Amino acid sequence: MWSPMRYSGRCGRVTNITSATLSFCCNGMEGWFVSVVIPGRSENLSVCEVEVYGDLVSTPTGSNIVKYGEASQVSVYPHKIKGYAMKAIDGGKTTNFYNGSCTHTNLAKDPWWKLDLKQTYKISNVILTNRMDCCERRLLGAEVRIGNSPDNNNPVCGTVTNVTSATLSFCCNGMEGQYISVVIPGRYEYLTLCEVEVYGDLVCTPTGFCADRKAIFPILGLFSPNIVVKYGEASQVSVYPHKIKGYAMKAIDGGKATSFYSGTCTHTNLAKDPWWKLDLKQKYKISNVILTNRMDCCERRLLGAEVRIGNSPDNNNPVCGTVMNVTSATLSFCCNGMEGRYVSVVIPGRYEYLTLCEVEVYGLPLMIMTDTVSG
Repeated sequence: MWSPMRYSGRCGRVTNITSATLSFCCNGMEGWFVSVVIPGRSENLSVCEVEVYGDLVSTPTGSNIVKYGEASQVSVYPHKIKGYAMKAIDGGKTTNFYNGSCTHTNLAKDPWWKLDLKQTYKISNVILTNRMDCCERRLLGAEVRIGNSPDNNNPVCGTVTNVTSATLSFCCNGMEGQYISVVIPGRYEYLTLCEVEVYGDLVCTPTGFCADRKAIFPILGLFSPNIVVKYGEASQVSVYPHKIKGYAMKAIDGGKATSFYSGTCTHTNLAKDPWWKLDLKQKYKISNVILTNRMDCCERRLLGAEVRIGNSPDNNNPVCGTVMNVTSATLSFCCNGMEGRYVSVVIPGRYEYLTLCEVEVYGLPLMIMTDTVSG
């Protein structure tokens, strides 16, 4: 039987107990479970406190869009196994250059690899696969850059700071651009990439059309328009009796100011299990929900709030995600095509005020998708 501990890696071992505090640097190890085990003997185990520091591993949202791009790089290393730029988007994730699926440049100052997506995309994640048969440290300091400048001088999504793992994942939080580049700045170096994955959605016009691909992108579901303003009707449990009325519709007015006093946020009374709900009038396949939290005060009130999606008007629908951190005003949830007419935000299990400064819901109507498949 599978056990959550069966295939776990070891971060560290207790070798000295002269201090009560024992600290282990785990260098970005990834996992769901953290355990403390005394192996190989019968023993009592007492732990007075456990602290775990880390970041949530983000799930890529959108499609892997590299197939729409054209790859290039500064040069090609003169080896019989040619490390052409396109090998980073061939789908092969082997980490050995000699298997023939990795790029390889000459030694160059600020070497670069670039993907031209031909149109502007909103990028959620970029994942690099590093070479590991040798030379993995060459990629240290490499920057992932995203933007609309073809010269690689675009904003930085992330920097490679650790090469103990072949897979290097960067959460780009919707950065927009036509060009994705990997650059090693400030030194002479070889640049090798065994695979590049880019996840995101095409940036569309307000009409929902996506440039010259408007005929195919709605069919393939490779973009999802924000459907709240045009199609939804908002309601909530109550309205807080302040001169600035926090009506439910203010969460879909397009304003993203994070101060309640700006007049563009909702606000309920104190209530048990307070809720806000969007009725989309028909069933949708939801890809993402993005909440903008109040930040002028009281941001922790939203902790534990659940985003629910389904066809029940009473808010007892399946949960897409839960608010676990309120250090940022923007809270993004990947709902992976959950289906439903109603999208609600509920704070379950306690008395609380509920304030939302904006709600964005991205998806496609099931009717259109069904007609497309049947047609």
